[in-house]
Amino acid sequence: MLLGLLNFAGGWTRIEITGDFPERFLNAAARENLAMWRIEKEAGALRLSVPFRETKKLDGICKRAYSSYRVIGRGGVPMLAKRYRRRYFLWGGSILVAAAFVFMSAYIWSVDVTGNQTVSTAEILEELSRLGVRPWVPASRIEPAEIQTLMLLRMEKLVWLAVNINGNRAAVEVRERTLPPDVWDETIPADIVAAKTGLILRMSVLEGQAKVFVGSSVLKGEVLVSGEMLSAERSRYVRANARVQARVWYALEAVTPIERRSKNLSGRKTTRLTLVLGQRCFPLYFGGVGYEKYEKELKLHRLALGDLVLPVAFVTETYSEYYPSLYNLDTEKTAASLESALERCLRDAIGSGGYIRESSSTYEMSRSVLRVKGEFVTEEEIAMEQRR
Repeated sequence: MLLGLLNFAGGWTRIEITGDFPERFLNAAARENLAMWRIEKEAGALRLSVPFRETKKLDGICKRAYSSYRVIGRGGVPMLAKRYRRRYFLWGGSILVAAAFVFMSAYIWSVDVTGNQTVSTAEILEELSRLGVRPWVPASRIEPAEIQTLMLLRMEKLVWLAVNINGNRAAVEVRERTLPPDVWDETIPADIVAAKTGLILRMSVLEGQAKVFVGSSVLKGEVLVSGEMLSAERSRYVRANARVQARVWYALEAVTPIERRSKNLSGRKTTRLTLVLGQRCFPLYFGGVGYEKYEKELKLHRLALGDLVLPVAFVTETYSEYYPSLYNLDTEKTAASLESALERCLRDAIGSGGYIRESSSTYEMSRSVLRVKGEFVTEEEIAMEQRR
C-alpha cells in the first residue's frame, strides 16, 4: 500500500511494448534499474507501468531491445496538478487545510483514562485539567513525569499513574491503591453495644464481661459486653468480643401516588445537527422545535482516522412529540409491589446473617395516595464494637 502511494505521488506512465521479442525489453530495463509494475501480456504485446520521471529512459531501452513503445495512459499527482493548475481556490483551500492539520497536530485532541475502578473518570479528568492536561493544550507543554508526581500527591487513592502522549491523544493509565485489611489489635479497649433495640436470643462472649443475658430486652447503644474486667486486686481493660443474636421489631411504611402520567408519542420527530470543533459548538439549524411537549435524545458522533481521534464531532438532537395523559395504577398490584419493596429493603438492612421471622402488612388510600404499612420481626446480629 505504501509503495502504491509513493508511485501515485510521483506519477506513472502506462506503456505498451511491441516487437518481435518484447520480452527483451524486460531484460534491458532490468539492466537500467527501471522500476516496473502491473506487467501484463496481451496479444504479443507487453503492458506495464513505469515511474513518470523515468519515461526518458524508454527510448534507449527500446532501441537496444529492438522494440517500440506507445503511451496508453498517465496518472498520479503530477497529472492532477497539470489538469487543475488554474484552479487557484482548490489549491489554496488544500494548502489551508494541510496547514490547519499540521497546526492542530501539535495540540492534544483527547484525553483517555484507563485502569480506574473506584475512582471516577470525571474526577481524574478534573484533576488532570487543573494540571494542564486537557484538549486543545499544546502537547509540548505537558511534562509526564511532573504530572505523575503532582497527581499522586493530589489523589491519595491512586498509587501509580502514567501519561503517554500518542500523537494528538493523551493516554492516562492509573492504578488504584489497595487498602490493607484491618488488623485485630487486642490492646485497644472496647465494649460491645447493641446496634438495635431488641430481645436477646443467643449470646456468645469471647472476651470481656457480659452485662446482659439471654432473654434480656436491650436498647440501642446499651452495653452488652464490657471491656472492663473487674477483679479483687485491680481492673484491666480488654477489647471485648462477642456474638449476640436478637429478635428485632420493625415498622416500615411506603407511599406512592396512584395517579400517573404517561407519554403518548405522536410519531412526529425533528432532528437538529450541531458541529463541535474542540470546545466550541456551531448549530447547523434555524428556528425552534415547534412542539409543545417533546422528548429529547442526544447522540455524539466523533470523527476519527483509525486510532486518531479528530477534534471534530457532530451532535444529533432528536425531538419526539408526545401528548400527556393520566391513568390510575391497579391498587392491589401496586400494594403487593410496595410490600415486596419493603421486604427487600429490610433484607438489605439486616444482611445475610439475619432473616425475617414474621411479617404482616396493610394498605389504605388517601387522596389518590396509596400508603402501605408493614410490620416485621427479624432475628439478626446486633453486636457492635464501641471503643472506650
